[in-house]
Amino acid sequence: MAPKIQEWLEDWLESLRDPAGAEIKYREKLETHPEDTTALNALASTLSDQGKHNESAKVYFQLIYIDQNDSEAWNGYGEELDALGEYEQAEIAHRKAITIDSTEYHYHICLGDTLSEQGKYQDAEDQYLSATELMREDHPAQTVVLND
Repeated sequence: MAPKIQEWLEDWLESLRDPAGAEIKYREKLETHPEDTTALNALASTLSDQGKHNESAKVYFQLIYIDQNDSEAWNGYGEELDALGEYEQAEIAHRKAITIDSTEYHYHICLGDTLSEQGKYQDAEDQYLSATELMREDHPAQTVVLND
């Protein structure tokens, strides 16, 4: 296994076992490497897992500041805004993620969820259908049930 992937997996497993400890570790790493996008992503995810959605949203916003074309950061930011009940802003973030990368089915699902929360059911259904089509293209064996 490549060293970088192994390090990421070890960090991820540690964050599952001890999210508070992982948060401290990521914050310490960011003190010396404030634009380390891997550490920022890990911190945002760890904060979210702990229910610290406001803090996580701020970290995702830092990632967006570093790279405005980071679709994962835009989508993560949208998910945190969803968790905070800020659905209109979340919709904007999810749409930005899709504008950057329209082939990621997860982004369409997240936007669909946000639209549904706002009562925009037809628009939500359109996003879910887009996600389904993308899943069929990317994972045909996993979506065989969808064809029935």
